[in-house]
Amino acid sequence: MSSPAISIIAVSYFGSSDAEFLVDSVLTQDFDGWRLFIVDNSGSDDEQQRLLRMSSRDPRIEIVSPGMNLGYFGAAQFALDLMEATEDVVVMNTDIVFGNSRVLGQLRKESIGRQGLGVLAPAIISNRTNSDQNPHLASVPSVRAATKRRWATSTPLLAQIALVVSDLKRRRKTKARREPSEPTSIYAAHGAFIYLTRRYFDSAGDLHHPLFLFGEEIYVAEHARQVGLETVHFPNIEMKHVEHGTMGMRRSRAILRMSGEATKYALRAARAARQERLTSYSTNGSGPMGGLKDD
Repeated sequence: MSSPAISIIAVSYFGSSDAEFLVDSVLTQDFDGWRLFIVDNSGSDDEQQRLLRMSSRDPRIEIVSPGMNLGYFGAAQFALDLMEATEDVVVMNTDIVFGNSRVLGQLRKESIGRQGLGVLAPAIISNRTNSDQNPHLASVPSVRAATKRRWATSTPLLAQIALVVSDLKRRRKTKARREPSEPTSIYAAHGAFIYLTRRYFDSAGDLHHPLFLFGEEIYVAEHARQVGLETVHFPNIEMKHVEHGTMGMRRSRAILRMSGEATKYALRAARAARQERLTSYSTNGSGPMGGLKDD
């Protein structure tokens, strides 16, 4: 098989039913320079067999299984290590489908045409709220905001409360979608679907996120920011998120603790970014004071 322009890594944890719809939507794409890796994180023989049946539909589909749950980016890096040469890489959940047959081609065109582009964030339209989940973060969060979020998730109970409150806020804000706007530079793309250009990997970017789960958006965003690559939100290119993931609103203590670790990780990133800005301003004598947030 020749090297694809886009390698899609879909991480599945007992997500075979959703993966069928994902495969359907990939096969309808006008752009055919792709390869799909579905990483089976379940460790279940039955689940693996269900996924393997899907690979018979097209030789570009491959099912890989580490035999255990490696987490989101852990599983994605596992697949990446198995790949031959590739250009761009998509890391995504299995409960997302392409909005129409042109999406992959549109994303690849933007990847090639925009110099300095490291991460593409298409619109991810939630079936629950009918709203775009991107951008995950429009700008680098202030230390104050990151600290507030950290304390809100510092114990499993507080993290569960924060999750419920956040969901209620999103539901109340549900409204008719606005017309797509122009592409916009942002800080972090939503982790459910992240398109990484070859430039991201050529600049020593990887998927070796230190946490088992959560915080992947910050990991990618920080690398892109530090090496000067742009992350761009494309609201006119749409994915659809059915949100059938295995994690519901009531989460285990282990998952809630991981959420807390992720907000701790995000706080460290916010502090590091603030220190870089302060150092840059001090060194240059005059700098973009508007970029210094009230931390």
